[in-house]
Amino acid sequence: MKAAYERQDLPALMAMYADSAVYVETGPHGAIYSQLTKTAIEPYYRFNLSQNSKFNYSRVVMQGDTLKFHGAWRSGMFEVIGLYEVEGEGQFVLRHGLITKAIWQEVPSRQKRRMEVFNDFIVWMKSAKPQEYAARFSHELFVMDRASGEKINELFHEWVSTQVDYLEERRSINVNDLPEVKQVHLDSDIIAICKEFRGPYADVRKYVTEVENYLKENKIAYRPFHVLGIYFDDPNQPHPETHRSIQGLVIDKEIDIKPPYFIYKMKKDEMYLYTKVQGMPMEADSRIPAGYMALFNYMGLKKIRAGSTGGHQVVTMEGEQVVFEIYLKIDE
Repeated sequence: MKAAYERQDLPALMAMYADSAVYVETGPHGAIYSQLTKTAIEPYYRFNLSQNSKFNYSRVVMQGDTLKFHGAWRSGMFEVIGLYEVEGEGQFVLRHGLITKAIWQEVPSRQKRRMEVFNDFIVWMKSAKPQEYAARFSHELFVMDRASGEKINELFHEWVSTQVDYLEERRSINVNDLPEVKQVHLDSDIIAICKEFRGPYADVRKYVTEVENYLKENKIAYRPFHVLGIYFDDPNQPHPETHRSIQGLVIDKEIDIKPPYFIYKMKKDEMYLYTKVQGMPMEADSRIPAGYMALFNYMGLKKIRAGSTGGHQVVTMEGEQVVFEIYLKIDE
């Protein structure tokens, strides 16, 4: 399911559900948010996929005919306001290999929960956009076609722009001073010798040092102070020991390399969203969230869909400052 979800393969997702399947979503205390039959599950998934969602599973346990898991749901729509995930406990009740009942129960988190945020947005729509509200929400909340989802996304960003408290939830980010974002074609390949890691992103320096030591031991030339990092998971999601990244050092030309190391290439003429943040070494890392917030703002306003290859960060030095160039690949 995770693979189909991230491929945005709706037919494959729906093939996992029995015709009689029911999907139930509840709040932390059991209040039902939605209860959908299979005919409504498909547009529910379609709307989620339109938000470029990513779903992460952990603690998967099979008990009889019930599969239980802990999950975190990610959406660029909510990253605009610093709400990076929805945590919950899920269950799939199976029969003959198909899901007959799906249950998702949100759990409290550090940040305001998705449904609370969305409910505040709905209150705003009712008062500020009554005609839009009547047009978009005359039926079940989650049963929306893709065009409707895109319109809701546009209205959501309009609402966000009026909500200083939400935008300032991450106090280190000045939302009035986000870095510039632009669309770029790479004018040359970016080539790096890399290794894949699983573990907390806070340990990135240790991972890079491991790659650097390997290159030194094998007398492989690389550009000093020129690091490539690719991040596939939300750093705020639970279980940082499972977070996946690729770390490497940039080289001038491609060479043969032995596993577990490999060549990673960002290819000339590929299209990316791009922004840049920088700062002195002790403070530079704190600038990264502003870079991603700027990118997700831009995606929402321009209705751009980013690819599923992760956030690419090229780290260099300019004088005494550390520079993070952040790239998100754009779907063709």
